[in-house]
Amino acid sequence: MKWLLFFTLIFATGFPAMARKPATAEIYSGHITDGQGNGVEYATIVLLQDEIQKAGTTTDNKGNFTMEQKQEHIK
Repeated sequence: MKWLLFFTLIFATGFPAMARKPATAEIYSGHITDGQGNGVEYATIVLLQDEIQKAGTTTDNKGNFTMEQKQEHIK
């Protein structure tokens, strides 16, 4: 009887968590330049969705950036 209860609890609590899809991430990268084509160092890059900041980063000393935005778990 104890084993039956144990396995029932495992199946009831463990499988819904395993059924969720893992979090995914979108990766954005680019190069920011000025009017002469030179890389802009330490420029701020912001990703907005409905006027809410979702991610942000700065460029390196050559104007390059990479930014990752993680998505929520999807049921």
